[in-house]
Amino acid sequence: MIATLSAVTRERLRRFMRIVRLAAVIGAGVGAVYGGATAGPGARSLLVSLLISIPIGVVSALLTASWIAGIEIFLLPRASMRWLDALPFAAVFILKTLVYGAIAGAVLAGQPGERLLGVVTVYSVRTGLIAVGLSLVPVAVMVMMFQAAGLVGYRTFMALLLGKYRRPSAERRFFLFVDVVGSTAIAERLGPLEAHGFLAAVFSAVAEPIEQCRGEIYQYVGDEIVVTWVEADGLPMRGRCAASSRCARRSTRTRAGSFNASACNRSCVRPCTWVKSSPARSARCAVRSSSMATS
Repeated sequence: MIATLSAVTRERLRRFMRIVRLAAVIGAGVGAVYGGATAGPGARSLLVSLLISIPIGVVSALLTASWIAGIEIFLLPRASMRWLDALPFAAVFILKTLVYGAIAGAVLAGQPGERLLGVVTVYSVRTGLIAVGLSLVPVAVMVMMFQAAGLVGYRTFMALLLGKYRRPSAERRFFLFVDVVGSTAIAERLGPLEAHGFLAAVFSAVAEPIEQCRGEIYQYVGDEIVVTWVEADGLPMRGRCAASSRCARRSTRTRAGSFNASACNRSCVRPCTWVKSSPARSARCAVRSSSMATS
């Protein structure tokens, strides 16, 4: 059944499972800390406390992370949710924090792990409100991370988070330069506002085919998109680049039709050595160091 899913869905499922696994580990760690802090004297008491608190932490973390990751990965990328892109960053941050905080609070109040183990605790209204309020803090941090990752790209965000840009390193990559043919004539005919809307529609249309081919959008330069792949992904990379370009052409025809314009993509693939020193300088280094161009 998994083999029949699209490449985009499989990639999203892999990302979802990574988040769920990480949540389980974090939940187990939090449960272990809580169990150790609340355990009575003696090794037996500590063992019993850990055997109860660790599963509770895992169950709560799995449910919370599954709901939030499911919304972020499967629901929000849908076309019907694109109205969120028009909202200010602060508004999206507050909205997501409230929604995800409500989910975390519902899981906390429902006590699924405690019910599973038969150790349900009766909370007072005051205790419940405090618990829900405290749950907003980690949720707000998580929302901020999701928003930042969405702005710069998940791989770039993880590289920044892990400090990979602090020490320059050489990396072999493929770069795909794609631009819209006749964009100047289109801009003159549509006008500045409609032309920007047209380019936004084109960029949005090609994002999914690029993700499907495991590419990364490095930057937008006018009407050009710079896409990159790690060479270690395999020799079929050139085929993926070509497939991405073909998929992008098909996708843009539909989106561009609403502007009464046609968008044809012109592309060039360059294998090169990428000097990975900072997100702002890496692509320029790659363009300068490329030695050959094909297709």
